[in-house]
Amino acid sequence: MSTANKNLNIPANNSYTNTWDVPVNTNFTGIDYALGGVTSINVTGASTSPVLMDGSYSSTYPYPPNNITVSGNGATPSYIPYNITIYGTLTTNLVYRIPSGVSGQWSVYNNTTTTSGNTISFQVGTGAPLLIESGKRRLIVSDGTNLMLANSASDAQGTPNSLQFNSGSTFAGSSLTYNPSTGAYSLDPLVFVGTATISQLTTTYAQPLVSGMILKTSTGTVLGTVASNIDSKTWNYSGTATAPGATFYAYPASAGIALTINSYDGQYGQQIVAGTIADNSFGLRIKAGTSSNDFPIYISTNDSTPIDYFKMDGNGSTIIGNQKAASTLPTLTVQGNTSSTQQTLKVVGGAATPTYDVSISGSTATVDCSKSNMFNLSLTTSITLLISNPYNGQSINIFLHQGAGNSSVTWPSNFLWQYGSAPTLSTTAGWTDIISAIYRSSNASWYATINTGYQS
Repeated sequence: MSTANKNLNIPANNSYTNTWDVPVNTNFTGIDYALGGVTSINVTGASTSPVLMDGSYSSTYPYPPNNITVSGNGATPSYIPYNITIYGTLTTNLVYRIPSGVSGQWSVYNNTTTTSGNTISFQVGTGAPLLIESGKRRLIVSDGTNLMLANSASDAQGTPNSLQFNSGSTFAGSSLTYNPSTGAYSLDPLVFVGTATISQLTTTYAQPLVSGMILKTSTGTVLGTVASNIDSKTWNYSGTATAPGATFYAYPASAGIALTINSYDGQYGQQIVAGTIADNSFGLRIKAGTSSNDFPIYISTNDSTPIDYFKMDGNGSTIIGNQKAASTLPTLTVQGNTSSTQQTLKVVGGAATPTYDVSISGSTATVDCSKSNMFNLSLTTSITLLISNPYNGQSINIFLHQGAGNSSVTWPSNFLWQYGSAPTLSTTAGWTDIISAIYRSSNASWYATINTGYQS
């Protein structure tokens, strides 16, 4: 007879008469092997899974010395040593199976390398496999039926210069890593193996997928989208079919966003506090990407309706306004503290308004005030001038250039001129006049002046 967990010899009554050293010495060797031995498993070239781990390394020598090395699947590895080290190049998913009924604990070190996201797992009998992450040493415990980590707490992990949120975060299994030395955030995908048809995704083991997650290949090709889950291993899926055993990389639907901070304060949402001016620090610094199409700030409502204006209120009071109002609202409003004599807006350095060229259609030219405050109009013929989309208090300047000469302008009826009469324009070809006007919505009128006779 032998023990269930460590395969130690149990002598029957009156056995080994006068030869007590045979079982006792062997058992002492086995106990030492169980407490301090190492099974080293080289996975290079391994393809069979699951791999059965046995209680004896050899039928003729059940308790070998320390540091037993098993190459690939060429021999049955022993589970008796407390320490199990797995190394080599991993090219497939491997599961190491401890027989049912065997209890104990093991320190398992996954020191393998892989470029395809393959995994190492342990299981007892046909129970649920327990993943041993690459580069990690885990203490696992078996009660003969179930296998689990000795520490089941979901602790945050990371390196000395980074903070990494664990897989219990809202990223559904992905990890968000922040490096304070560079200020960079990185979002890692959830990696798993499974099979996909055009309508259903099945994973090898239970996965924390959620609706809307995007599936990609290792090269970044989009395969499809996860829909509603059927159970922890099966999801409704829309995308490309794959062969069994395919490796998937799952990203949140918002993976293009570097970081989303949820509100935690009813008044301010997320508060960001600056350092001191002497430290040249910033309360919040936002930089666009390297593409000319990148936005440094993009704001939309929760239902993706674009916000018509962005308002900064210096009063510290509730901002009054409808963020979904019509587009007649200004794009940017900067409001100073009304109880202070300080400047509302100060620009250090140059500030310029680009000039917008106004085209002539037939005998009409329209100045669209939503385009700019500075306009250039070259006269090639006499025209009627129209003004559209003005804002209350808006000032505009029109550079009126005589192209052919002797061109006249019929002004809008709501232009109010100084002393009540329209000015006389320059008529010499190549000369420029400057019209300046301020709009008041109370009487829907432009208060206009002109400077004439600028020679180009």
